[in-house]
Amino acid sequence: MTNFDSELVCKHLKQVVLDYCEYSGINYAEVANLVDKGPELARDEWRRIVKTGSDEEVLDFYAHSKYYIYEVLQPYLEPEKYNKDINYLKILRFAESILKKRGRCRVLDFGAGVGELCILLTKVGCDVTYSDLPGMMSEFAGWRFHKHSVRIKQLLSRIDGVKLPACEYDLIVSDAVIEHLNRKYLGNFVQALAYALTNRGYMYLLWDPTYREDYPYHILGMKTRELDKVMRKYSLIRISDYLYVKSTNVDVLLRHFLWYFKTLYMKFHNFARLNRTSAFKENYN
Repeated sequence: MTNFDSELVCKHLKQVVLDYCEYSGINYAEVANLVDKGPELARDEWRRIVKTGSDEEVLDFYAHSKYYIYEVLQPYLEPEKYNKDINYLKILRFAESILKKRGRCRVLDFGAGVGELCILLTKVGCDVTYSDLPGMMSEFAGWRFHKHSVRIKQLLSRIDGVKLPACEYDLIVSDAVIEHLNRKYLGNFVQALAYALTNRGYMYLLWDPTYREDYPYHILGMKTRELDKVMRKYSLIRISDYLYVKSTNVDVLLRHFLWYFKTLYMKFHNFARLNRTSAFKENYN
């Protein structure tokens, strides 16, 4: 088991870019240049391929895009800029807490991309499964697992859902994935993920609910409150900004409402503070 800190996590994250250089045969300077230009090129590529928004077009983009990999590599080239190191360190610490409490932690990384979080989770002692769409990204991840000699099972998902074993995982993690799902298939995915969690299993969900023109892949078009409603339908109850637990027990529901009212209080508190500050400035001037 590895004792991680932010510096060590950063080192592992930056290794992804070095691995891609070796995998692709492209030198580091050129990869860094493509990472800088890639996002704009990937967005143009999306608009060229995904004309009607059909499942076939979306799958074609993710499976064969020439430039999307460079968009994905951005936070690995500069982890500190995107808080990738902090986010991953928090996930690792949470997985370790499950290990200590339960003596095991079976993890599914849903939408695992280049697979770095999977590798890090194995290093803290977790039994890890990778899940993502078929294509270059999952092939690169598989190549990395072989290179770094880690045993990680790979499950390929589909555009409209994913087939998972029942009550298999203590923790499901998902980083910047759910906003890419088609809204009409969200229930399929949530149902499958809930089905795959053990009772009192956790889902650690990092996502961006906003849609912007510069991120055309964010097609979910759903606010956090709407997502929570879908989650609750399958007994996934939010207990913090990023964490859901599978349970219908009263104590878990109570934790959800405590979190909800705490969030409301903080919003009200911040709003009142801004108003007081504005009033002070007006009086002072």
